[in-house]
Amino acid sequence: MEIAIYYSDDVKKFYNSTLSYFDNDIEKWVEIKKLTIGGFEDIIFQIKSSNETLYTFLSQAQLICEEKHLTLRGTSKINLFIKAETKIKQKESHYIKRINQINILKRVDFRLEDAIEEEEIISKAYRQEIINKLNLIEVEYE
Repeated sequence: MEIAIYYSDDVKKFYNSTLSYFDNDIEKWVEIKKLTIGGFEDIIFQIKSSNETLYTFLSQAQLICEEKHLTLRGTSKINLFIKAETKIKQKESHYIKRINQINILKRVDFRLEDAIEEEEIISKAYRQEIINKLNLIEVEYE
């Protein structure tokens, strides 16, 4: 799973901020690739481990980007984590795993309603919240 941080002048600031957050051991969490496209240097982070790591990394990346007025971009799946996972607590990780399954099913043209009918995985209390988040993301990425 990849997430790219796109901006021109502040690559070192972001990179150093990220390194300090991960105790200078970021490479055990992500593989870092640097690309220059059209004069803009991009850093692409390939996430190496679990959804919990992804959540932690994305939360920190989002804060750093907001603080430095940078742009955080990625696939709709990445943005799904940013939008949905910040609202649903880590202790409810089984809901997040199901959101990922729904997102994957959506990509292969299954109907969303069919994907979320498994009541034993998603409780009724979270069902409408998850549908709303997915619908917002679906509209944003059409």
